[in-house]
Amino acid sequence: MFGAGYSKLKIISYTALVESTTLLGSLLGIFLLNEGISFFWISIMMAHIAGGFIYLAIHAVLGEMIRNHKTLVISSLIVGFLLILFVHTIVD
Repeated sequence: MFGAGYSKLKIISYTALVESTTLLGSLLGIFLLNEGISFFWISIMMAHIAGGFIYLAIHAVLGEMIRNHKTLVISSLIVGFLLILFVHTIVD
């Protein structure tokens, strides 16, 4: 959006609006899915969500590698994975 010439206020507003759908989805999930949906259907939903995130991550990384400095993109990706692994290790 910044590259398309949107103002910073408009970018922040749209980003906040889009990110609020995560909160809305979690609240809907708490109230609608709290009624004892089977583990099978929860697993199907989680697999679908995970597939979407994997697609978006690959699309973003490849797109950035084509347009920007490949070393920076790959090093950022590795640092991100290591951070996730570190946090996961601490939590477990």
